Amino acid sequence: MLLERQAAMEQLGRARDLAINDSGRTVLVVGEAGIGKTRLLEAFAGTLPADARIYRGGCEALFAPRPLGPLFDIAEEIGGTLADLLRSGADNHRIYTEFVTLIEHSDFDDAVFIIEDVHWADNATMDFLKFVARRISRSKCLLLVSYRDAELGVNHPLLYVLGDLPHDTTSRISLEALSLDAIAELSDLDRRRAQEVLDITGGNPFFVREFLSSGNVKVPATVTDAILAKAARLSPDARLLLNLVSVVPGKCEVRFLEAAFENALDLLDECSEKGLLTIDRKFAAFNHELARLAVEDALPAGQRSKWNVHMLDTLRTNQPEATA
Repeated sequence: MLLERQAAMEQLGRARDLAINDSGRTVLVVGEAGIGKTRLLEAFAGTLPADARIYRGGCEALFAPRPLGPLFDIAEEIGGTLADLLRSGADNHRIYTEFVTLIEHSDFDDAVFIIEDVHWADNATMDFLKFVARRISRSKCLLLVSYRDAELGVNHPLLYVLGDLPHDTTSRISLEALSLDAIAELSDLDRRRAQEVLDITGGNPFFVREFLSSGNVKVPATVTDAILAKAARLSPDARLLLNLVSVVPGKCEVRFLEAAFENALDLLDECSEKGLLTIDRKFAAFNHELARLAVEDALPAGQRSKWNVHMLDTLRTNQPEATA
């Protein structure tokens, strides 16, 4: 069931109509991990005619990202000169030009190209996206690009690509968390219980589904795996800071973190750029309570004890003096 996504579906439909009847379009589908970007794109593809040309490619969180990985995925479906150029290791500019030439042909007048998770893209893929998006108006194609905005740090190369996309042929769909009403409808729960689910999942559709299907399990294994995979990409010190924040329900005061880490603010930025923590003035908190519980549950007993002692000592040290 695809809840609270009708407006997004309609926006995608309008973009396709404009692409076919006017000129090609790029649509950016944006949101945190688990918010439903892939489900939305699959649902939209499912509404298209049976003979519609739909080509898919994706980026992955590899230690060594595949150069032009999504384009290889697409070229395997298209074949022809584009596939030959990629296999031969031709110059990137020649490959980009061949792709634009290809989509300008009438055979591709209603084609839809889907490229997912470009926050993980290599530089060649980002150059490809910019090159194509700036020329897509020559075609009748629709280019759908998804990424996690919560994981774009201030120096992420994708930001430079997004800033250069043409405004007249580029639109954005930002997916939001599910509301209390949607969770109640999805889970067939009363509003009190639905509110509890909302509080622990933050309305993230993936977390909601996994939490509801897990029965009495506090943190579903699928959620733990997803969160710990993110945490594993942190530097050692940032992971230690994340562990410290995890022992504090709700918000953790930044001063407690600064007492434990000399470069706490830099480490907080790193955790934020991985989509794990939110920094709000003097406080830091996990984006979702389930994420906090997943990290806390994974703590070795000794480290959990260490951070609990640290928090207690810091609280005692920072108690305000009694006044007469």
